[in-house]
Amino acid sequence: MKRLRYLFMLSSIAFLLMFVMPIFAQEEGTTETTAQVAKFYSMALAVIGSSAAGGYAVAKVGTAACAAAAERPELAGRFLIYLGLAEGVCIYGVLVALIIWITV
Repeated sequence: MKRLRYLFMLSSIAFLLMFVMPIFAQEEGTTETTAQVAKFYSMALAVIGSSAAGGYAVAKVGTAACAAAAERPELAGRFLIYLGLAEGVCIYGVLVALIIWITV
């Protein structure tokens, strides 16, 4: 629980530094608008969040799959499905980033 609190605080600080500060630091005459800056930061946030969640899920599922396969080797093939589902989270984040890029 303590790690989650630190992760939330770190992500909040990173959000403020990466998203809010560049909006106030824009100079007159630049071609980048606030919407473009928000678009690219939201794309990055989607990919970073999904990659972190997918990596965490693969680590937990992979550990459990190795432990279970050590006891019952005939079930080792079934765990590949669960690992694929955990990796799918990363792909969903990339798809969301592409949708943001195309539509906004």
